[in-house]
Amino acid sequence: MQSTATPHRNRARCAGALAALLVGLACTPPPAPAPTTGPAPTTTPAQPAAAASPAAAAASPAATPTAQPRTPVAQAVASPARSAAPPKVDLDLTHDLVNPGEPFTVRLQAASDDGVASMWWWASDVDDDSLRDTHAVDCLGATPCRKSWSATSNAEGGMVIHALARDRAGQLSDESKRDVRVR
Repeated sequence: MQSTATPHRNRARCAGALAALLVGLACTPPPAPAPTTGPAPTTTPAQPAAAASPAAAAASPAATPTAQPRTPVAQAVASPARSAAPPKVDLDLTHDLVNPGEPFTVRLQAASDDGVASMWWWASDVDDDSLRDTHAVDCLGATPCRKSWSATSNAEGGMVIHALARDRAGQLSDESKRDVRVR
């Protein structure tokens, strides 16, 4: 029968071996940067005549210019340049005048220099909840991003289809709108 101390000893041995392995694999720090010269050495005010001799000047620490190492300055990491232009979304409908229950197709295409994150459409001025819902697609950075949806409505009258897109930089497109009339 094993004692309860054995697992603790095994853990201690494993921990010691792991520590030795980590120390053995540890990276050494990068070499120190080569010394650089600081600003031009400044001259010290005139010394009294007794200290003006070369021996006195050599003994005076103030008389010898010393190069001070520069403090490292953090360098900004340049991020990829973002496009100043927002994404562009195109909305196309197969029909803008349909009979009740007649299908029509809503086609979206979006493009952006930064890649399209998503695009979506919805309808307004209509009582049909399925058209008023947001119909979205995740484009995963594709450009162009294209998607088609089939839609129908039994509600007579007009409605407006709206579309938007967002690029991977977070910029929102201008809204695109199209009218559809159900007779």
